[in-house]
Amino acid sequence: MSTTDKIKDQIDTVADKAKHGVDRIADHATDARNAAANNAKQGGRNAGERIKDAGHAAGEKIKDAGHAAGEKIKDAGEKIKDAGHAAGEKIKDAGHDVGHAVKDAGRKIKDKIDD
Repeated sequence: MSTTDKIKDQIDTVADKAKHGVDRIADHATDARNAAANNAKQGGRNAGERIKDAGHAAGEKIKDAGHAAGEKIKDAGEKIKDAGHAAGEKIKDAGHDVGHAVKDAGRKIKDKIDD
């Protein structure tokens, strides 16, 4: 084998090793990219779970606040009903008293007319 052939063989060997090295770097890059994508996907799932849990907790708080507000409104309604009932009783009693006063006044007038 001539010196030129030996040099060509060495150049081919170096080129093959370089190609193999580039292929390994590409494989590692692909593996790293896939791992990053899987981590991002899992991170997205985890974030989605946390968002779902936060939304659920917020919904529970809103539900509880709505329930508490409903109770307060119901209690206020009961107070309004009771106040209305009491006012109605007072009006009824006042009407009764006015009726008696009119009746008494009518009797007095009748008695004066009869005298």
